[in-house]
Amino acid sequence: MKNNTILLSLMLSATMACSQNKPAISAQPSKEDKVYTGDVKLYTQKDITDFGNKQYTFINGDLNIESKSATDYSAEVLDTKPLAGIRVINGGLLITRLMNLTSLDGLQNLERVYGDFTISGCWLTKVAGFDKLSLIKGDLTISNNTAKYGENGLADITGFHQLKVVNNIHIHGNTALKKLDAFNAVEQTNTIQIMNTNLEEISNFKQLKTIKGNFSVEYSPALTKITLDKLELVDGFFALNENNTINGNIYLPRLKKIKMLYFMSNKNFNNYCGFADALRQQKIESISAEGNKSNPDREAILRTCK
Repeated sequence: MKNNTILLSLMLSATMACSQNKPAISAQPSKEDKVYTGDVKLYTQKDITDFGNKQYTFINGDLNIESKSATDYSAEVLDTKPLAGIRVINGGLLITRLMNLTSLDGLQNLERVYGDFTISGCWLTKVAGFDKLSLIKGDLTISNNTAKYGENGLADITGFHQLKVVNNIHIHGNTALKKLDAFNAVEQTNTIQIMNTNLEEISNFKQLKTIKGNFSVEYSPALTKITLDKLELVDGFFALNENNTINGNIYLPRLKKIKMLYFMSNKNFNNYCGFADALRQQKIESISAEGNKSNPDREAILRTCK
């Protein structure tokens, strides 16, 4: 079991490493844009207010809102509202190590981010909105927003309802996360990784049809159900790992192909019948199950599930 956990972690790490090869940044400002050229690092409320007062709409570089310390959290109360004019970031957006970030309201007019979009290590209880954002050329990562001692951490992720293009989606280390109603316009992406949450159900991704790489849900003990209504293709593995409650209730009604079904160390899982028809129709190329309540191979599932 331990070796398999290490193997899955290595496979996911390889996926994330590959995702770091980003496409060239090539956004062009419109004639109406006010352009700032260079990377922007904002550490204090004064930094945010001063930069916001200049009313830039296009940043030709990265935007970081972060603690000045590379290791410690900032305790300063921060309000992003002065940044409401920003429309395009021709680079990445990083928001990290902030204990008292009051809201993300000032970034609600973002339309495109041409690098990674990362919210990590912030004591937020919700991430909401971003409903003008249609493109993230890099990865979207929302991670480790747990607050002090893991209490009152990030519980809700909602919005991103216009987002159609994103390289990979990583949601991990948000141990208080109970609601995920976001990314409902994404039709295709490379990898979706959901890890260390308190989610009971995953039923967003309403338009998702194609995952070029992997889909995985791990270390989410409350999970009981996954519904991906329009998913057709997973051209890597569809994996569940260390989810202690779920037993069946995985609905993929339009599935055409999964390269590998990979179930590992889900201690209550023994109901594989939801995959029986897909196995009969050769829609699932291979299956690996170890450390679950039961660990049947393809033939055993087909015998058991009529």
